[in-house]
Amino acid sequence: MQSFLTPPLKNVLGLKISKRLETVIQEANRLWETNIQFEFSQLPDIHGAFDANSTPPRILLNKETGLTEANIAHEIVHAILVKNGFPTTNKLFEGRRNDVVQELTSVIQHMPLVRFLHERGFDVLEYFEPTLNQIQENLPKYDEKKADNYKHPFYVHYLSITYLRLRYEAVFLEKDKKEYFTNLFYTYTPIGTRLGKSLEMIINNSNPYSPEGNALALYNCLRYLNTETLGGQVPKFRENLYDPWIVNLEKKYKF
Repeated sequence: MQSFLTPPLKNVLGLKISKRLETVIQEANRLWETNIQFEFSQLPDIHGAFDANSTPPRILLNKETGLTEANIAHEIVHAILVKNGFPTTNKLFEGRRNDVVQELTSVIQHMPLVRFLHERGFDVLEYFEPTLNQIQENLPKYDEKKADNYKHPFYVHYLSITYLRLRYEAVFLEKDKKEYFTNLFYTYTPIGTRLGKSLEMIINNSNPYSPEGNALALYNCLRYLNTETLGGQVPKFRENLYDPWIVNLEKKYKF
C-alpha cells in the first residue's frame, strides 16, 4: 500500500511535532489517501478548522492560538472521524445560523474525539485552554437582554453549544475551575445554559461514540433547537430555522 506521508513529517508550519502526532497524521493520510495540507488562517475566534471539502483536504490553523500539538491533533482527529462516517454538515447559509449548525456538529464529535486524544496521550486541556480564555473574557460582557442579542435566536443557541463544550471538553479541568466556568454560564446566559443542559440530555440518550449515534444526536439536537422556546424566552424565535440540515440528515441516515 502506498504511504501517504512523504517525507517523514518532522514539523507542521514550523512547529516541531512528536512521534505520536506524526503517527496520527499518518493514520489520517492513509484514510484520505492523500496528504492532508496545513495552512495558516486568521480565523476570527476560531483556533483551527478541518476543511473536508477542499482538494486535498486541509487543516486551517490560527497562527496565534492554534499552532499547538494538541490542537493539531484535535483537527486531525476530526479528519479521521469524518472519514470513518461521522456526520458533517454543509454550509447552506451565511451568518450565525450556519455557525450554530457547524459548531453543534463539531461539538458532538468532540465526545469521541476527547476519548481518542486522551487514549493517545495528548493533553486535552492544551487545545481547549484558548476557548476557556475566550469564555472568561467574553461571557461576562454578554447581556441576554441587550437589543442586539434579541435580533435572532442564534446567539443564545450558539452559547448553549459553548456550554456543551464545557461539559464535554473540560472533563480534565480541576473541580474548582470547572465550577467557576459553569457559574459564569448560569450567571450571564441562563437561557443558553438551560438550552445547553437539554441538549446534553439529548446527546447522552444517544450513542455519540458511533457514527450513526453521533448523527442521531445531531439530528435530535437540531430538532430541539428548531422548536424549543423555553416559554417564549428564546429571542425572536422562528420555527424550522434548521430544517434544511434536518432534511439532509433524514435523507442520509434514513431517520
